[in-house]
Amino acid sequence: PPYYVYYPSPPVGAIALTVVGASLLYSDGSYYEKTYVDGATQYQVVPAPDGATIPGTALPADRATVTVGGVTYSFYGNTFYKRVVTDGKESFVAVTKPAGVITVEALPPDFEPVPVGSVTYFRSKDRDYVTYLTPKGDELYLVVFEGSLEHPTMNDLQAFYDGGYNYIEGRVE
Repeated sequence: PPYYVYYPSPPVGAIALTVVGASLLYSDGSYYEKTYVDGATQYQVVPAPDGATIPGTALPADRATVTVGGVTYSFYGNTFYKRVVTDGKESFVAVTKPAGVITVEALPPDFEPVPVGSVTYFRSKDRDYVTYLTPKGDELYLVVFEGSLEHPTMNDLQAFYDGGYNYIEGRVE
């Protein structure tokens, strides 16, 4: 669901979390904050706060991944996560968009949607993209790649540049 939408009840099976003293609920890639509107309890969809930790089983196996500087991040529900293992238990910690992740403002005109489990990729030639909403609500597309879904190399960036895109401060525009 989009950010800041209200629901009269929490999703069934939501996981209760406490992040920096705030109580939140997590369900299927979205975070909910309990609020009151005109005296009635409501659950508002909010962006994931940095540091929110969810169990390893809370993310689907088919989530998108991006590798930046040798670190692999999962991307699901418009949130980047870093995998953490503590005492043999896997969890995922929400982080801000890592520096070096590439986004574009528009998809190439020849893209085709490719559903893979719970994620829809947008494929154009040899590149895959997924939708990404900025904290301000702007819709961009996160660049991921077929197969290993690795972070692009300088050769990939040059190909973008040669294709009419401009690379500016970690973003291809």
